[in-house]
Amino acid sequence: MFRSKPYYFFILLGVISLIISLIFSGYFDLENGKNLRDLVMDINIHDTYLVITYNHIFFLFFVLYLFNFLIYYLIDLFKGKLFKKGLILKIISSIILLIFISYVLYQDHNSNLTKDDLWNGNYKDYNVTLILTFLLLLTLLVVIPFINIIISLIYKLKLRANS
Repeated sequence: MFRSKPYYFFILLGVISLIISLIFSGYFDLENGKNLRDLVMDINIHDTYLVITYNHIFFLFFVLYLFNFLIYYLIDLFKGKLFKKGLILKIISSIILLIFISYVLYQDHNSNLTKDDLWNGNYKDYNVTLILTFLLLLTLLVVIPFINIIISLIYKLKLRANS
């Protein structure tokens, strides 16, 4: 099934993201006595200070993976031409980025940065890494499916014109 329709991996990635989201929402308390709902990611962009819980980050991934599955399923349902090599590359890069973001969030949770470090500007590399990774993942999961839809429609119109 995964070989002929690789977009089913998005369901697997979505379920993994949902499980991680549920872990961070506190339904499963993995750490002794520590409330996992309190784990947040702080991003400072100029004068704006964003505080996002890990639960919401991974739930966003779940929604994006489900969205990608539905897009590719509908393309395949209407007999659109899927570019499987590009789709497989997208799935592999999504897995790598999900692991990378999980690692960065884990490092943030276990970092030794103090409030003085934050005020002195030692957080900038961390913020830039997170923002660029999120933007890359959003580009992979939101923009590329629409490009694939447009290419599929052009390919389908070419086939109709030739026949």
